[in-house]
Amino acid sequence: MTERDPVEVYSYCTDTHTWKSGSGYPLASRLILTAAHVVCSNEQPLAAIKVRESDSILRGGTVAWYDASTDLALIEIVDPDWKDQQWAQPVRWGRLVTQQSIPACTVRGFPAVLASPNLRDRHDATGRINPGSRTKSGEFSLDIDYPPEPSDESGSRWAGMSGAAILVSGLIIGVAVKDPPGFASRQLVGSRIVRPLADPEFCTLVARHCGHQPIAEAVELDGISAKPTRPSSPASLLRADVAQTRFRQRPELELLISWCHSDILLSIRLVHGPAGQGKTRLGHQLIQRMLAEGWASVMLSDYATREEIMVLAHVRVPTLVVVDYAEARSSQLVDVFDALNRADAKTRLLLLTRSAGAWRTDRIGNSLLLDELADDRILIALTPLEATLQGRHEAWTDALGPLASTLSSVLPGDWPRVAAKLMPPKLTGKDYQTILAIQMNVLASLLDAAEPLPERPLVENEVVRLHEVRHWRRLAATFNISLDSARLEALITVATLWGARTKPDAERLITAAIPEITENECFRAAEWIHTLYGSDVSYWVGLQPDQLAEHHISTVLQPQTKFPNLAAATARVVSPQQTERGIAVLGRVAARHATLASTIGAVLIAGGEETAIIAFMVATRISRPDVLLQELDVFISCADVATLTRLNRLLPANSLILDTIGVRVAETLVRILRDRFDFDRTTYLADFAEAVNFLGVRLGLAGKVAESLMAAQEAVELARELAVVEPANLSNLATTISHFAAALSSSGRRAESLAAIQEAIDLYRVILDEKSDPLDRIGLAGSLDNLAGILRETNRPRDAINAARESVNLRRQIVARSRDAVEFELSELKEGLRRQLSSVDQQGGAWATARADVYSAPISIEVLQVRLLADLAYSISLLSTALADADQLSEALAPARESVAYYRGLIAFNRDEHLPGLAHSLSTLGQILGDLGQLPEALSVTEEAVDLGRELVASNRNRWLPFRAMTLHNHSIRLSDVGRLEDGLVASQNAVELRRELVALNRDEHLSSLANSIKSLAIDFATAGQRSEGIAAAQEAVELWTELIDREPDHFNPDMLAEAKTLLYVLRSKLLYKALRFYMRTSNRKSVRR
Repeated sequence: MTERDPVEVYSYCTDTHTWKSGSGYPLASRLILTAAHVVCSNEQPLAAIKVRESDSILRGGTVAWYDASTDLALIEIVDPDWKDQQWAQPVRWGRLVTQQSIPACTVRGFPAVLASPNLRDRHDATGRINPGSRTKSGEFSLDIDYPPEPSDESGSRWAGMSGAAILVSGLIIGVAVKDPPGFASRQLVGSRIVRPLADPEFCTLVARHCGHQPIAEAVELDGISAKPTRPSSPASLLRADVAQTRFRQRPELELLISWCHSDILLSIRLVHGPAGQGKTRLGHQLIQRMLAEGWASVMLSDYATREEIMVLAHVRVPTLVVVDYAEARSSQLVDVFDALNRADAKTRLLLLTRSAGAWRTDRIGNSLLLDELADDRILIALTPLEATLQGRHEAWTDALGPLASTLSSVLPGDWPRVAAKLMPPKLTGKDYQTILAIQMNVLASLLDAAEPLPERPLVENEVVRLHEVRHWRRLAATFNISLDSARLEALITVATLWGARTKPDAERLITAAIPEITENECFRAAEWIHTLYGSDVSYWVGLQPDQLAEHHISTVLQPQTKFPNLAAATARVVSPQQTERGIAVLGRVAARHATLASTIGAVLIAGGEETAIIAFMVATRISRPDVLLQELDVFISCADVATLTRLNRLLPANSLILDTIGVRVAETLVRILRDRFDFDRTTYLADFAEAVNFLGVRLGLAGKVAESLMAAQEAVELARELAVVEPANLSNLATTISHFAAALSSSGRRAESLAAIQEAIDLYRVILDEKSDPLDRIGLAGSLDNLAGILRETNRPRDAINAARESVNLRRQIVARSRDAVEFELSELKEGLRRQLSSVDQQGGAWATARADVYSAPISIEVLQVRLLADLAYSISLLSTALADADQLSEALAPARESVAYYRGLIAFNRDEHLPGLAHSLSTLGQILGDLGQLPEALSVTEEAVDLGRELVASNRNRWLPFRAMTLHNHSIRLSDVGRLEDGLVASQNAVELRRELVALNRDEHLSSLANSIKSLAIDFATAGQRSEGIAAAQEAVELWTELIDREPDHFNPDMLAEAKTLLYVLRSKLLYKALRFYMRTSNRKSVRR
């Protein structure tokens, strides 16, 4: 906010027959804030008050409000000749919410040090506030940077400064009231403005003059606050931050207010709904409500840095942070979480997003508080505000008046008169389910009534867009821009698609979009768009609201338009941050306009490898990534070896969204390298071996067991050949053999897998010694994990425990070591990037190189640390499972809980990558809790595992069907344990059905699981009173276990067959059957289940 000029204030004291002087600050054209002792005597207002603006004569005023306890007063100007002023921005009020020192405070007034008999001149002083000072008295101390020399005479050199407003970043935080003794004029004391804000009389008076209630914002949070910008075009009146229309009450607001009032120290909510539903307006409304209750509340700026965000760690009052478009702000979310985690006050974080699904898979940091982000209980779905026709008509009428009255501020005309002739249309159908669609219809009706289009489109978006184009043309003429309408629309498109933080960013985009433009016209065009769609923190923001912006982009970028290659032409000159924004926008638009798929493809080709990496990241967080993934697939088919190799290394191997395309990357790379390897075996052996090994891993994780085994076997042969040529590659050989062992195990070849994993571990032990850095032992820990898993499958639980314990111990050392290593590497990296960017030629190749390093290098280091934590979580989960297999249930519980805790944190780093780990660890925890008799918690945990299994199967049925069947099997047991017999029976039947499907695909691999589920189903039938069905199931279980033990007597426990036969015998005996039913209905049946 631009700070206003102070005014001189005078008052005549009849007791002493003298004039007193002071300073004041205009809150409105006829309302002045000052100090009470300037205009009062003996705590009574003085009658003769005079106020003078700069270079004007004295005008009369009266004391409209005063408070001796705070030493503050308000003066109303009553002189009819007073020149009323208008300000572009409203006055803003501030409060101090931390104990952090506040620099750059300003106080402007008319002190005695600059006074003469003929003139009181103005002095602008600056200083620093330490908020903890003078808190008991409701004041604060302002330490002045350049104080006047102390006076030799009686009186203060600051006399006359009383009443001057003290401001920080344009927010009034107090009023100067005295020069305290003992500080030699180096300090001024201010009265805190928050005190009168609690006085209804003060607030009513201010509201009458200023047009809105005074509410104190948090001064320290102003630097991270999204700043509203003045509307500058018709469409900008629809922005949520402009909020010209009345907020229509909705139940979600009261729900969020109750959430804020809850006792929990830190809590998160995620409001999701389609574009135009009112999410941002709801967030702004909640901010205003909580500000009025004394909270510090802020809508987080897109450009707030980590350093700025960390101020949240120091708040000492209840604080609300709202993050709009949270799905696209991954780099900020971790900083916000980290800061709020350190705060001592009650804090609330509200995230606003279009969807609550896949975007949460994005990597967003390393705070363990992020587990809340993956908890569906934080979700609030924003329902349509006006579901009824009557409600829509009321909303239309509510919007008409305010839009008409404010439209003249951006477009001359008698809009209230136009509005008076309009009537609400029908507003039927799904097109008017959002409040924005209704308001868009109002604006379109107003604009078209005053200046009809030659042919009115059927869609309001297009009506408003075409009127906006008219506005662009009119404003462009005032900037002396000679470009035709198509080029003007093209420039608005690139501004909206990519945005521009600075003017040089904007000029690069203009030159790329219109190469023939002159330098002067480029300069003017940049300013033209800034005037239309700029802000204080970003030179170009772009057309808003989003619904209109995306419609405009889809219109201009269609293949048949004049600028079909516009996005690709400009993609070459944008920064990584602009690329991330543009790809996300194109992904959302293309989901509704499939013809823009080719535009995405062209952008990927133009931007190259770095753009593709960003696009993969964006694909994991937009709600409908199909078109983007489709074009990434096309890009992969054309990519070179270097690009494919980098993608192969960077893409997560375990991803619900990217697993299929990850396999495609690996397959494409292997195919290209195979041709080269066949031609030149020596040169390409190492690269080819690595690529084949990656392919095997990706195929295995994608559920393609047979293909994975083939690739893994070939990778081992190549790695053995490479180790002979280059003995330094023994560690790669060990890793490759470990992957091969896992593939063998997945294929049911357990004896071979055990031999292979033992060879891998032996190799690692030869390579490593006791002095090896823990980071060099990552491969050994992974092989120990594989060994533990294989030993479990071969019924050697105690040996599995030993392997898992060694792995966990190694993983803990690795993670501890990695923290030190990553901290050092990041500091070195940042310094290197700082030096590099300081000499960047942003027009040349150095710019592209620097932008690649800035974006990619920090990500790879952070991802490394996250993956080490994920590895530790997996090892701990494996240990808990092995302990449970050995009936060491009490010992298994602690690591099971620890693993779940780790995965809950990791899932919010990257839900897409770590959801399977959380699902598995929950399943294990549920089994252990159930077997320990902690049934309510066990049921809750297994139910969550079932829900996650359902989600996993939806993403990749072949890969996750076995897990889904397992979770249903375990959940059926827990349901029966708590007496929910019918639900347990249904879950058990579903588990059997899925396992029959799996047996049909691979009998050897899944037959034992089916036998176990059928035995469990027999028990459920018996417990539910369906004896004949139970006998049939038990008979089938006996047959299956007989087949399994006959085939692999060393692998399967004969007790399983004995238990099935005993169950069949019991069910056939009426007496024993009754006893079984009684037992099953009255006790925890873990022994029977096992």
